[in-house]
Order: sequence, then C-alpha cells, then structure tokens
Amino acid sequence: MINQNQFRKEDIVTTREGKTIMSTYLVANANQLEIGADFILDIDSELNMKVVPCEHSVECICQNYTVPIRCSFKKTCHMPIIQDLNDIHQRKGEAEMSQVDWLCMCKAGFFPSKAACSIVTSGDIDAIPIHMFALSDNWPIAQRKYSHHVFVVLQKPNKKD
Repeated sequence: MINQNQFRKEDIVTTREGKTIMSTYLVANANQLEIGADFILDIDSELNMKVVPCEHSVECICQNYTVPIRCSFKKTCHMPIIQDLNDIHQRKGEAEMSQVDWLCMCKAGFFPSKAACSIVTSGDIDAIPIHMFALSDNWPIAQRKYSHHVFVVLQKPNKKD
C-alpha cells in the first residue's frame, strides 16, 4: 500500500492508515511551514497522543486522546510559534464535537471582522447541526448579530475535485 518506494494519492486520501500518515507528517513538520502572513493554523493529529490518567486495573477502559497543536504565523517571522492546545481532548468518533470545543475556546481571541473555518475531513453531515446547535448557544452576539462568521467545510474523502 504505502511505503518508502510507493506512494499513491488514493491510498492517502481514502484509507485510515493514509490519513494517519498525512496527519502525523503535517504536525511533525509544522515548524518548517512558511505562511508569510498573520495566520493561525490549528491541527489535530494522532502524533500528539495522550493517555487519560486513571486508577483502573491492567484492563483499563479509559481512552487515549489527541491534543491539537496551534501554529501561529506572523508576516515578520519565518518560523511559526507552536503550542499544544491542552484544553481540547479529541477522541476518535467525536471529531466534530472537538472542533466545536475549539471554536468556543477561541472565540474570545477573535478580532472584529475575523472569521473561523472548521474543516471536517470526514465530510460527515452531522457536523452541520452540531456546529449550529453549539454555536447558537455559545457564540457571542453583538448588535443582534453573531459577532464572527463561522464557515463549516465538509470535505468528502472520495471526492475527485
């Protein structure tokens, strides 16, 4: 499938193994990204895996979780500032909810006329009502309007364009 001698785009974008490879590669090499603009990029990756602290027996039922990283880029600096977003615990099967947690955590830091984009790579339609419900109850309102636009992009893995 995927090895050092063979790389097929279809394997990367359509298999769990391929998506994991791309996710871990991006985070592992985030310090080499050069954006050249004032930009914040948050990335969830299986590279940054954590374990829930517990006191269970050897047959522990607690789940592992991932912690996203934040890459802050500035026009004046070529290297991004990278930090863990330790308040967000992403467990597989609830990625859309973790993305809403991230949006609600970051809302205080948004400047006027700024927007957020939540990209759901599974293309899961559940992301729309999850975002609408959470944001309608938690998003700041100014002058009878929501203070910032939030765009939800559903990216289907098998889509050809």
